[in-house]
Amino acid sequence: MKTISILFVLFSFSILNAQIPTGYNVQSIPLPRGSVSVLGLCHKPDGTLAICTWEGEVWERKNDVWTKFA
Repeated sequence: MKTISILFVLFSFSILNAQIPTGYNVQSIPLPRGSVSVLGLCHKPDGTLAICTWEGEVWERKNDVWTKFA
C-alpha cells in the first residue's frame, strides 16, 4: 500500500509539472449545446474544427460559431 501511495504522489507531481512544448498551445473550446461527449476531432485545412459526438451528430466550428453538419 505504501508503494502505491508513493507511485501515486510521483505520478501526480509529474502531471502537475508537465509543460507544453514550444510551438503548441492549449485551448478550451465549449461544446455545442446538447452535446454530451466527443468521439472524434478533425481540423480541416480552412481552419474549421469538426467533431462527431456520441449522440451521432457531426458539428463544425468556424469563427467561434458551431453549426450542425449532419
